[in-house]
Amino acid sequence: MHHQKINVLLIEDSSEFAELVVDWLAGPESDDGFSVNWKESLNAGIESLKQAPVDVIVLDLSLPDSKGKDTFLKIDRASPGTPVIVLSAAKSEAVALGMIADGAADYLVKSACNAENLARSIRYAIIRPRAKEEKVETNDFGNLSKARDSAKFIGIIGPKGGVGTTTFAWNLAVDLARQTNEKVLVCDFDSDSGLISFLAGTDPQYTLKDAVAAADNLLSETSFERFVFKGPHGVHVLSSPGWHGVAQLEREAAKKLIKEARRFYNWIVADFARPSPNSLAFAQLADDVLLVSSTEMASLYETKRFVDSIKPQNRSRFRLVLNQATRGRGATWATTFGLPVSVVLPFDSELQDAFMEQRLINENSTFRKEITNLARKLAGLAEIKSKTTVSSLFNFKRDKVSLLPGD
Repeated sequence: MHHQKINVLLIEDSSEFAELVVDWLAGPESDDGFSVNWKESLNAGIESLKQAPVDVIVLDLSLPDSKGKDTFLKIDRASPGTPVIVLSAAKSEAVALGMIADGAADYLVKSACNAENLARSIRYAIIRPRAKEEKVETNDFGNLSKARDSAKFIGIIGPKGGVGTTTFAWNLAVDLARQTNEKVLVCDFDSDSGLISFLAGTDPQYTLKDAVAAADNLLSETSFERFVFKGPHGVHVLSSPGWHGVAQLEREAAKKLIKEARRFYNWIVADFARPSPNSLAFAQLADDVLLVSSTEMASLYETKRFVDSIKPQNRSRFRLVLNQATRGRGATWATTFGLPVSVVLPFDSELQDAFMEQRLINENSTFRKEITNLARKLAGLAEIKSKTTVSSLFNFKRDKVSLLPGD
């Protein structure tokens, strides 16, 4: 079947790299067919656009007659509405991310660019504006979970601080990835701490604040992943900016970010920390909200107050997580709070060591096993039965048999 060629304007001053791009777009990755018009300067590119429009512009930021952000802004003004893919040297990656915030369709680091990445980026750049125009807008974010390829979004709130909310969120995200082999994103909305970055043992270059600032333009998976770092089992992390109360995320932009992220992942786990106007607004987007409480009186009191503030008709998405608690009392707490208990996590002395060593708690610990089974339950998978329990049951039965007459 014949496909109309995609017209590409390449503005690049390096003849060697330009020839490489032309070869890439003529290769097997270019099934759609590309027609490439190469110009060596910004002015030459703008003049070419006056003669004939194109489908997409591939733009080097550093040209003989223009450098950096101005290069993008000038070409964007010269051909408004035409997708622009920014080419960047590794050292100017931060500048390129700024271009995405200003409206670039995508950016590619030259040293990591190849035929497949470039062809895919061009196709996405052309398709995205069309899909965006055809998208039905809605203010009912609760319907997002019903959309095709939409991630299941789990929000986690600790009505009282210091009850292990972030530790739980981090371990749950890792176990969701481990048990399902699906893409998981964990977002740290606790702007006062940045604890998930600490638990993951990393100091990320970009944070949730940077991603929110670019939310309007993070319309491709490639663009979105510039802002995340990868943790254990491939978990993607959007780190907290760690503002210590200086500022808050812009709410509507953060909602847009969550909405776009749901297209790229199977699961999103969000640590909303303690209740606040922002965290409650974001929690409205979640499919399930897990409230973390210890069994200390102050934590129980704050959790009960929070639950009582939720209208009864809105409580169906809420579940309790009892941390550092005694097993077997889940039904009691469910009656007290009027909410089902998702999991009871026992005290584990290894938690403090794991925290200080910036590692996950042992997979064979009771604490970790409970989180693993919660992850499996959320994913609709069968619970993993404890081997110890089975062994003990077997020994019990054997002992009972040995008491029979004649043995």
